[in-house]
Amino acid sequence: MQSFKECKIDIISDEEVPTFKLDMGTVRRNGFYKFYQQYDYIPRKDGSIPPTTLGNCIGPLGPHRLGVRKVKGKNKNGELWINLSTGEKIEKGFLKWD
Repeated sequence: MQSFKECKIDIISDEEVPTFKLDMGTVRRNGFYKFYQQYDYIPRKDGSIPPTTLGNCIGPLGPHRLGVRKVKGKNKNGELWINLSTGEKIEKGFLKWD
């Protein structure tokens, strides 16, 4: 949620490149979760994927999404995602936002 708030503030403030602070401590915390940053793109003619920068809120075709996938324990393989522009929350499997 903090990343969404940081992106929303930068977007509303008309920052040229809205960003959020990467919290690598969260990424390495306990081994029960894997964290992801996802974005939409159109593959180039040579098949390569246009790069994006970790910490940017917006990718080549729109807002990034941050996600977490549970890899151990109860609700294994469940996922939670948040759109960094709209705040839309997505749940997959049995993981819940609340």
